[in-house]
Amino acid sequence: MNQPHPPVSADVPAYYPALDGLRAIAVFLVMLEHLNPPEWLNPRPWLFPGKMGVQLFFVLSGYLIGGILMRQNLRLRAAGQSPFSKAKSFWTRRALRIVPAYYFLIAIVVFLKVPQHILSLLPWLFTYTYNVSAFLTQGFNYPVNHFWSLACEEQFYILLPLCLLPAKPSWFPWIIGIMGLTGMLSVFLFIYTGYNIIYASMLLPATFQFFAAGIFVAWLQLTDRKFPLFAWLPLLIPVYVLLSQRPFLYPGKNLLNEVLPVFPILCAGLIHWVTKGNAPKVLTGFLTSAPLVRFGLYSYGLYLFHNVVPQVYFLISLRTGFSIEADSMFYVFFFLSLLIAALSYHFLELPFLRLSICPDLIALSPILSKTFWECSK
Repeated sequence: MNQPHPPVSADVPAYYPALDGLRAIAVFLVMLEHLNPPEWLNPRPWLFPGKMGVQLFFVLSGYLIGGILMRQNLRLRAAGQSPFSKAKSFWTRRALRIVPAYYFLIAIVVFLKVPQHILSLLPWLFTYTYNVSAFLTQGFNYPVNHFWSLACEEQFYILLPLCLLPAKPSWFPWIIGIMGLTGMLSVFLFIYTGYNIIYASMLLPATFQFFAAGIFVAWLQLTDRKFPLFAWLPLLIPVYVLLSQRPFLYPGKNLLNEVLPVFPILCAGLIHWVTKGNAPKVLTGFLTSAPLVRFGLYSYGLYLFHNVVPQVYFLISLRTGFSIEADSMFYVFFFLSLLIAALSYHFLELPFLRLSICPDLIALSPILSKTFWECSK
């Protein structure tokens, strides 16, 4: 399926179903990390599914949000408006997209009192700084341990407009390069100064290189520049899988996994492939298949709720004696998470999404695209 390259001047960016397919893969990898899959579905020890899924999410966010802000910068300049005149509306729209379901889940874990010291975590959770809390305490708090990545995303949404909206377009590649180098240098310094990289890598500076990889693809497409390396880069993903578990550079650590953003760059190449229409038809057909696209639409709810479902089950089991066979737990938790995510999307997220409709956010889903055109009549 050849999909059109979105022109720079377009008010409504093109929607790519394949990006929802990639979201589906990203959230499935995270679920494999947390839901204890059966042996035939467990990618370890060759892969770290949770880390890879989160990094793919970060690259996708960099591509979509970076593209939105750079296009907005060009439009504001063409109209002679202040670069920050749209910043407030951007932050409002992102809050409407993310905050309602997130705070709803926080209310659930507070009601359930999981973890028992949940009240002491509320300042970190409410302010999207749980990643800082995990770093300072050097520990996770199940079932909100995965909220560190949501904190990074929100911090990224606050910071990036301050970097891209006032910048001259000629500064874009420099900003992207500085972000990438800052991320790699941060990880390198954390490792060599003795910090636990598991927790240090949750801080925003240590994730800059992932976001930068996605923004770089958006910049290439915005300026219609060629980057021949991306033509074959995704083919190296199997090579990366084989090499990523081999320690080199320093004992016990892997350069590909810890410092160099190799997997995010491969993901960026994959995004470039599918949005430029250069991907093999088999891959494009898979990523744009209706079930996978629908799964991708529910990815935010899946990411939020999947870790809480097992906890609710164990609470019920303790109080009632009800139990599920161990071999069936993954499948039950998976489909319950999918059901809850679907309900969250249609009855909690979508109403707020309609409030935040604007041309630059149509890239998020076909439902948003339909809603936009209906609201524009």
